[in-house]
Amino acid sequence: MNNKKKVAIIRSGIGGMAIAIRLAQKGHDVDLYEKIVTLVGSYHISN
Repeated sequence: MNNKKKVAIIRSGIGGMAIAIRLAQKGHDVDLYEKIVTLVGSYHISN
């Protein structure tokens, strides 16, 4: 039985990109949608 899914992820922040990578690694077809031209995301590294 093949459990491969087609997944759409809206917004390409760090969380969206991370889950897109994880789902793709598991064999799912992933489409990542973002309103602006470049994929974005912000993060903060704390001490």
